[in-house]
Amino acid sequence: MKKILGKIAILLLPLWLLASSVNVSVDKDEVTRGDSVTFTITAEGKNIDFPTINSIGGYDIIGTSQSSNISIINGNIKKSISKSYTFTPLKDVTIPSFEVKIDGKVYKTNPIKIRVVDTPTKSSSNSNVVFKIITDKKRAFVGEPIYLDVILKYKKHQNIVDSKIQTPNFPNFWVKKVGNTKVYQENDYIVKKERFIIFPQKAGSFEIGPLVGKLAKRVTINQPFINDPFFNDNFFKSMLTQIQTKQIISNSIKIDAKPLPNNLELYGKFTIKADVDKRVVEANKPVRVKIKIDGYGNIDDVKKFNLNIPNAVVYADEPKIKSFIKNSKYAGTFTQTITIVADSNFTIPPFVLKYVDSTTNKPVEIKTKPIKIEVKGGNTSYKKTEPKIAPQTKTTQKISQIEKKSKKPELSSWIIFFIGFIFGILTLLIISKFKEFKKEKKPHESNIAKAIKNAKSDKALLELLLPYIKKDPYIEEAIKKLEENIFQDASHKIDKKLLADIIEEIENKGE
Repeated sequence: MKKILGKIAILLLPLWLLASSVNVSVDKDEVTRGDSVTFTITAEGKNIDFPTINSIGGYDIIGTSQSSNISIINGNIKKSISKSYTFTPLKDVTIPSFEVKIDGKVYKTNPIKIRVVDTPTKSSSNSNVVFKIITDKKRAFVGEPIYLDVILKYKKHQNIVDSKIQTPNFPNFWVKKVGNTKVYQENDYIVKKERFIIFPQKAGSFEIGPLVGKLAKRVTINQPFINDPFFNDNFFKSMLTQIQTKQIISNSIKIDAKPLPNNLELYGKFTIKADVDKRVVEANKPVRVKIKIDGYGNIDDVKKFNLNIPNAVVYADEPKIKSFIKNSKYAGTFTQTITIVADSNFTIPPFVLKYVDSTTNKPVEIKTKPIKIEVKGGNTSYKKTEPKIAPQTKTTQKISQIEKKSKKPELSSWIIFFIGFIFGILTLLIISKFKEFKKEKKPHESNIAKAIKNAKSDKALLELLLPYIKKDPYIEEAIKKLEENIFQDASHKIDKKLLADIIEEIENKGE
């Protein structure tokens, strides 16, 4: 402990510099496209001003670090400062000469050329680092799942402190990660493995990859000015290390995607069913139909269903899709709810799903059964039956004439007119008195108005308003805002009191 404290005390002594100098170095002068380069400017002196460097050859500096070094030569102490810059060139570039001001004097660094190559050196089975991608097949239908394994492995005892694998994002492919990243040991290697499922989105021949991986390694900083064995122990070595990041590139794989017959988009094996919450409903009350699709394949590509039912208000929720791995296959469940409001009987038509069966590679069409809904208390369509009139014969004509002659007038026309006139006046007086009474009576708030004011959620309010969507523009606009609140995370404010007043007025007019 005393020895360590003595060394720290030396670091606090005044620094007398015999000379000033500057140099520049790089960790590598040839890199694979996508790999990074770190160059370091090292300067000796009392007062050192480094240049401000934001980019090299148009490529941004993505990281900087700084360290200070001490050297003792013939009892004289020297101080040097090293500043490192990291960037990722995509083509050949020259690190230019930079000016460094040391103790009031300007020094210039030498330019360094960096060569960028397109094809990385292939790793052999016994390389220190192996990075590769593997697929279970190289030919598939559009929408057919392909399993992709991304494997990064490196030999132990290399001071690797972290590793990262680029998430695949291939054009013309839909990509989904499966499970968690697996890390395990395999002989002399540490292995990091990630699994993805990729689905071709269109037909053609495509090349997937390469992917980029990153390794963070702890390295000892080169100390050209420390020659005294006094500093050559683990305490100072632990202080003179830095993290160095290295990028590595995987292989590429060619995938041939074949088109599905009949321009279909789904590939796999599925079932579909539709259920309603009620088959008999009061007029202008909602009926909810739930569609459910289960199966294996690219279930994420199932499209939203919509209905067109005459003289009914139809509201289709956004579908919910849950996917998972079952029996080593990509599987999932699609659910969607559609709400229907009508004032007369209607039929929910079949929901149709078309796909290519993965076992036969042939088109299949499955559908639900139509569902009849009975609406009570609303408009019903019926035909009026007119009484049939039998054709008159000569005998019936004579009987009719005899009956007409035998009929006696019940009252004379002037008496009937007088009675009707008196009755009309009395009716007008009664109606006038009734209206005055109704004005004086306190209006009674309807149940629907109360329900709207007390609605506890946007969804509950939406269901109450749906039957009135076509009866007032303000209600229609409110329903649109509620949809955005529910499905698009909007935050529109809804005036429930105004909506209740509008619907109260609509109900009163209906009375």
